[in-house]
Amino acid sequence: MIKKISILLAVTSLLFSCEKEEFNTPTPQVDSSNTCDAPEGLTVINVSNQFVNVSWISDQLADESQTWEIRYAKTFDTANTPIIDSDDIPTDIDMNINIITTQDNTITIDNLDPSETYEVQVRTVCGSGAYSKWSEAMEITTLK
Repeated sequence: MIKKISILLAVTSLLFSCEKEEFNTPTPQVDSSNTCDAPEGLTVINVSNQFVNVSWISDQLADESQTWEIRYAKTFDTANTPIIDSDDIPTDIDMNINIITTQDNTITIDNLDPSETYEVQVRTVCGSGAYSKWSEAMEITTLK
């Protein structure tokens, strides 16, 4: 009986030391040198019953290979709650968030429903898997 307890204690000790090893693994370093600013001045150029044209201002406009991501979703909240909160988590929306990638600072978002309100945001693709923060959200209502 004492031998079984000794073996059990040894195995338990070994398990705890293995678990402790996992917590001591080094945290990967994040390369913060590859960041860029979020676009500003998101503006509606044209609105119809099925599409909107939007543009924005970005410090990276001089770079012809620059890429941006635009995300939009239909909103269902009349209290102007953003579709995405500051922690990048969807809030009161149709969980169908659409993302478009472009290399131009003007884009047409099409295949929209008439008389619906959409929330739109844009961010800069900084490269190597890095992105700027999302821009301020803008609500756009399509025509009837």
